[in-house]
Amino acid sequence: MPKKKTPTVKLRENIYREKALKWRTGGGTAPEYIAEVAKEVVNDMYGSWKGMFGRFSEIWWNAVVPILEAHEVPKLENAKYRAFMNRYISKCLVKKAQKPENVKADFVDLHGCDAAILDEITAKIGEVF
Repeated sequence: MPKKKTPTVKLRENIYREKALKWRTGGGTAPEYIAEVAKEVVNDMYGSWKGMFGRFSEIWWNAVVPILEAHEVPKLENAKYRAFMNRYISKCLVKKAQKPENVKADFVDLHGCDAAILDEITAKIGEVF
């Protein structure tokens, strides 16, 4: 029978109650200001999310879709190219975590995308982004 794992840090029994109380009271903020602080945080998060989402959507409709239509790619395969666009922008341009060649190779080998279309998409995204 496998040995039961023991936690490395001894947890206090009331730690969860303390966290819940801290969240309910706003961490020391006066109760009448909690709603205002929460609303500001949510609006900031929503604005940044919507800004990037809108940018991705604009690039998709204005840059990538015309390329796919020019090459007469079936509509059912557009999802592969949309996923490529999202990963390319996220991993190569924003986070700089992967090389574009690796992302292209993954989509050519694993998803069956056309390498010439992917090259054209990356060139167009480079102009727009």
